[in-house]
Amino acid sequence: MSGTVLELTRADVWRTVLEQLPTGVYLLDGGQKIIFWNAGAERITGRLGQDVVGRMTRDQLISRGEPGVAPEPAEESPVRLALRDGRGSKADVFIHHKDGHRVPISLHTFPVRDANGHVIGAAESFEENVASTEWDRRKSKLESYGCLDEATGVLTRDFTESHVRESLTRFSTHPVPFAIVCIHADQLEQIRSKYGPRAAQDILKVVGQTLEHSLRPNDIVGHWEVDEFLVLLAECSRSEIEKVGERLKKMVSYSEIKWWGDAIRISVSLGGTTVFQGDTLESLLQRAHQAMSASISAGGNRVSILEV
Repeated sequence: MSGTVLELTRADVWRTVLEQLPTGVYLLDGGQKIIFWNAGAERITGRLGQDVVGRMTRDQLISRGEPGVAPEPAEESPVRLALRDGRGSKADVFIHHKDGHRVPISLHTFPVRDANGHVIGAAESFEENVASTEWDRRKSKLESYGCLDEATGVLTRDFTESHVRESLTRFSTHPVPFAIVCIHADQLEQIRSKYGPRAAQDILKVVGQTLEHSLRPNDIVGHWEVDEFLVLLAECSRSEIEKVGERLKKMVSYSEIKWWGDAIRISVSLGGTTVFQGDTLESLLQRAHQAMSASISAGGNRVSILEV
């Protein structure tokens, strides 16, 4: 074996490669505590290794399926299966970003063995799902064109409005249904009074990013008013809009920000409507805002749908 090949097989060289990979990689001991966290994991989650290694467990970072769905039994978790049975697996899950929102990822779990073949730990690698990655690429282009709202990271009102107008024009000749949902962040005035405007701004950013990561690639979300977002749901019928609204509400409810030691939970009030023949931008928005106002008046953290 040549000297160069021998150098490349050294353990410290392999560790350096793992540390620098753009794909997220972390290593877990038998108690599922994280003992290694690479640069890819830092990039995707916004969490530095020094804040994770020895401080967090896998269950504090990973969530499976939709919010509100009962978690999997502990004995059936991918890491438990890897540690107990030496079995690897793959799943589409969410990882919690440092800023409070959740990022959809593809997660691979596999056992780590010693020289004798005994399982001594588990490792997981992850990367953003394809839709999220494609949106990130598109977002950097839109940002250069001035189409992104700087405060929340989602589309500007003007750009969002142009999409709604285009959908209305298309609907007049090709009646494929679409819907809009107006979304108001609950209790931000109280949060501004108690914690200051910066805390409220951070909440708006988390709400925007959570909505963005919860939508299909052909749906869009924009920052509409100060405390309000507008979501355009493509090819969404009357029977689907309430289900989508409930899912978005639940996704946001699983987000929070840390503020001077306090965990501030987040909720939203949603009002939606689907398009009808003869609708204008004004009539569509009026119904959605009326529905949203009904959700706010009922105490918030709920979905209301208003049709003609």
